Amino acid sequence: MESLILSLASFYAFSREYAEVAIHEDDSFTKKDILTIKNIFPWAKLILLKDADIILRQKGFSEKTINLRHKHKLLIKAIDFHHIESRKRVLIIDTDVFFLKNISELWSKITEGEKFIFNDDREPAYGSSKKLLEKVLGRKLEMNPAPYVNTGLIVEPSAILREAKTIIDGYCKEFENFSYQRPHCIEQGFIACFLKNKKVEECVFSGNHRIIGHQDMPGTGYLKKYDFENNPDNVETIHLCGWNKLGKDFGAIRTKLLSFMKK
Repeated sequence: MESLILSLASFYAFSREYAEVAIHEDDSFTKKDILTIKNIFPWAKLILLKDADIILRQKGFSEKTINLRHKHKLLIKAIDFHHIESRKRVLIIDTDVFFLKNISELWSKITEGEKFIFNDDREPAYGSSKKLLEKVLGRKLEMNPAPYVNTGLIVEPSAILREAKTIIDGYCKEFENFSYQRPHCIEQGFIACFLKNKKVEECVFSGNHRIIGHQDMPGTGYLKKYDFENNPDNVETIHLCGWNKLGKDFGAIRTKLLSFMKK
């Protein structure tokens, strides 16, 4: 919850004029959490998972797909935002993504057209998602090697994903029948492979978006020393992957972020 509040506060500080905010809860909120969100961010739309289930049933999704979202939370990104929200494009933000300035690079890319926009991360991590999608479609997919889609900050063209309801249901059915070493890769890989096959892909953020993982000691050292106030590298956003797993290192970054936002 602390991470969500910090992320939303930083978004509000720099980018509130660009987008409406919808929080899609993953069944982890307590009653206190819900009250806290409503009190601090009354302007944000809050959708609880149980309410989202009802809406998706009305839209014809299978019970298997609906139930699988409870087990594999990343599927919410591929389904809920597009079939419950009505916008043309959706910017999906993880709760460990923080904003340091007005994200001009991102918004200029969003307004250029219906593109699948994401950050190019350092390693391939699609798992078997391409093979799984091929099984659902019943044909081979010819795609160039794709970069890993880091789902911390991603823009998805909603209209294209709304049209894919039957494919999503089929993908979830196949997904449920197999055991994968890294299931989260299969989930986010669906979005990447499906949209890449639709030829609506564009990779951006390489310079202005920083990804720092909990295993990335050089990266945490960089941020601990970084001058957020002057921001010499013109960083717009940072994604602290697993920021609660490094204890004092990420605690120091959090303190700096809080101090920066108070100004």
